[in-house]
Amino acid sequence: MIAVTRGVQVGVDIERRREGVNIAALLKRLGETDLPDGCTSLYSVWTRREAKSKAVGGRLFDRLTADFGVCDLDAPDGYSASLALVGREPNVRFKNGMVLPVSTL
Repeated sequence: MIAVTRGVQVGVDIERRREGVNIAALLKRLGETDLPDGCTSLYSVWTRREAKSKAVGGRLFDRLTADFGVCDLDAPDGYSASLALVGREPNVRFKNGMVLPVSTL
């Protein structure tokens, strides 16, 4: 999965949901609080976190202080996906089965 923007830092993540992984424990280690119930919801939190880390070029365990606009993306069954922009809310459009993020200017 890729995302392309002009002049806006962007990050995107897609993960296969795995029932045998304690994703809640991993999120807590990253400092995430107020976690939802259910595997699908937890993986959405995970992909949002990864997308934000990628948007600023940081490591997963870095403390994130930027102002992010984040959205969940459609993904194949069994996967979760998210997109993050620094300082902007994502405006996502679909074309030919591809997700094309467009920042609002």
